Amino acid sequence: MNIDVYRKTNNRKVDSVGSLLPLVYGSSTRCLLFRIHGVHQSTIASSSPHKYEFVLESIHNYIMDLFGTSMEYDWKMYTNDKKLSIPQLQNLSGCAIIQYQNFVDWVELELEEHFFSSSPVLKWIHMQIGSLKEFSPDSKFYMTESIDIFKIDGVLDLLRYFQGRQAFLNACRYESSDFIEFVKRWKSGNAFQKLEYFYCNDHCSYESMENEVLNAVAKYIDTTKKPPTHTLPLVHVCIDNKPNTNPITSYAYVVRETDGHVASILFQETMFRFGVWDKTEEEFLAMVE
Repeated sequence: MNIDVYRKTNNRKVDSVGSLLPLVYGSSTRCLLFRIHGVHQSTIASSSPHKYEFVLESIHNYIMDLFGTSMEYDWKMYTNDKKLSIPQLQNLSGCAIIQYQNFVDWVELELEEHFFSSSPVLKWIHMQIGSLKEFSPDSKFYMTESIDIFKIDGVLDLLRYFQGRQAFLNACRYESSDFIEFVKRWKSGNAFQKLEYFYCNDHCSYESMENEVLNAVAKYIDTTKKPPTHTLPLVHVCIDNKPNTNPITSYAYVVRETDGHVASILFQETMFRFGVWDKTEEEFLAMVE
């Protein structure tokens, strides 16, 4: 189930009709004002900013009473705030945070560490933001199973601290040394043990660093052969997304020292892709045609 929240901190007037809806949960009853807004007649809870968490928790608890605890719930927020807290919501599977700013007015987003430290590890996080204040290296943010971030400014330490399964970074610029360190740490078996797929896309081409990175870390399939194609199911599938990761067909691969498993590695124009196989090098090479 998806819950969309629009959080406005300015004083723009909304021309709409409001009505009171009683939310009943437990032994208490609260009334909230809802507005029908826009051409699509979206239902928006109207409240002052300082009541934001109460409003969201009330709606969530009401829905939990209707549909029960067997369902997972997704939380989506549109905001122009700089500092953001995520309410503690039961059965929360993942969250999406989207900033309103244009390319000129992006601000650094700060997420409260308390939410991640006091909550179960999320299944997924999606962000469209200007920049993001870094978390501590041991933050449970890095344990999220799937992280998908569109970020205008700066880089992220996901290449160093990520402990989840799938990561997708857009508009994040890394240097060749960052990719070399990332791959070497994966090869050692001391980091990224759960990693299945890593994708990074930048506005500028990565092709200039391709040879430097691959010569430092990779092995190659004979160019007269046809390499196998890596793809796997996405942890989190959006409504408009395909169910699987984008395929990786590459002659370059690396081998993990601890168990001999293989990962395909590909630089393609502005994209870097890294896909881990559940196969040893011998099993992987047996698939080469």
